[in-house]
Amino acid sequence: MQRLKKQKLYVLALKNRSDDYISKIGETKDQLEKRILGFGFGGKWKGREKDVEVILELDTLLGKALEDIVKGLLQKNWKDNQLKDKNLGRGYSEWYFMNPNSMLGLVRVAFKKLYNEDAYLSVKLKGVNNEK
Repeated sequence: MQRLKKQKLYVLALKNRSDDYISKIGETKDQLEKRILGFGFGGKWKGREKDVEVILELDTLLGKALEDIVKGLLQKNWKDNQLKDKNLGRGYSEWYFMNPNSMLGLVRVAFKKLYNEDAYLSVKLKGVNNEK
């Protein structure tokens, strides 16, 4: 049997020069510190990887599904807040001008949406036994 590799859903934050936060959602199977160092910041962001704050690091097999839901919500409602600064390196398109608490709120919404729309998960959540 193939062993599932542990997935992590994460929310990161970084203060920009005006002390406003930018936040990022993501999913990885790597160690988070290694992932952050792998961004490869450049330009005005060069060397700022050490300043990245880990707001949420959640081990879950639902990481990719939750990330996709949050990204969909961000594209629908916060597209104007997207940085699109290639100097933020790998995953640059996932950074938003957003308080990290707002990003955490979107993760909560994604959990509710996933559990409400997935028949199996909603049954498990409600504790309903399948009877024959």
